[in-house]
Amino acid sequence: RTLNITSDAQNRVYDGTNTAQVNLTDDRILNDQLTVSGNSRFADKNVGTGKTVTTTGLSLSGVDAGNYVLASNTATDTADITARTLNITSDAQNRVYDGTNTAQVNLTDDRIANDQLSVSGNSSFADKNVGTGKTVTTTGLSLSGVDASNYVLASNTATDTANITARTLNITSDAQNRVYDGTNTAQVNLTDDRILNDQLTVSGNSRFADKNVGTGKTVTTTGLSLSGVDAGNYVLTSNTATDTANITARTLNITSDAQNRVYDGTNTAQVNLTDDRILNDQLTVSGNSRFADKNVGT
Repeated sequence: RTLNITSDAQNRVYDGTNTAQVNLTDDRILNDQLTVSGNSRFADKNVGTGKTVTTTGLSLSGVDAGNYVLASNTATDTADITARTLNITSDAQNRVYDGTNTAQVNLTDDRIANDQLSVSGNSSFADKNVGTGKTVTTTGLSLSGVDASNYVLASNTATDTANITARTLNITSDAQNRVYDGTNTAQVNLTDDRILNDQLTVSGNSRFADKNVGTGKTVTTTGLSLSGVDAGNYVLTSNTATDTANITARTLNITSDAQNRVYDGTNTAQVNLTDDRILNDQLTVSGNSRFADKNVGT
């Protein structure tokens, strides 16, 4: 008896292969013991609607197989391969503060092995500032590549957490030359390698090694500290900074207070010398004081 095989191909989700599932039915005599088998495949592996499914190599087995002959050794039908849901996992990377909220993430997914697929998106921290366990959100997830059309994203965003650690701030001291003033205080201009436009103030206590005049004297700024809106995003490489500068001699103005006296046959004179020295400096001013001549005069 000629046996006509009918194929009922089943829809399925993309799995990276062209294998197909079909239900094979036939017009056998009721109660005959007969098994029909074959190899069922889509034309290709890709997502599509109404795709042809061909079952080849149809064969019969069973007690009554010898009573039948196949009308054809192939059977066809159509079915759909629907897109596979792709789940994206974000592995956000820790980084050092750089003044932006940009983030680096490694995106992984549950694609079929060996499928050619690229996942991209825009990853950012909630803000630019230093912090631990900060949320990193990747938005605008999209797929590209040969097999991209076989997938649909479970979500167009992915989240993870990562740390932004403080940026090391290097302080440079530019010590200024000055005139002796009886102290070891120093004036310095402090500069640093902050991120452009960050609001940051660096302060410290700057001093020469001693108060005295000298060239190339060491100036040390101690107790360096940061303040300002962005201070929490930085850590100092050192709490001291050094440079050299000169203390030059101070001009001393001498005032003479000459004393009247009685004629004594000489032109020697007595004067009280005063000056504008720094208070408490130990300084003696001496000189040779004389009238223009020995004679009485006003």
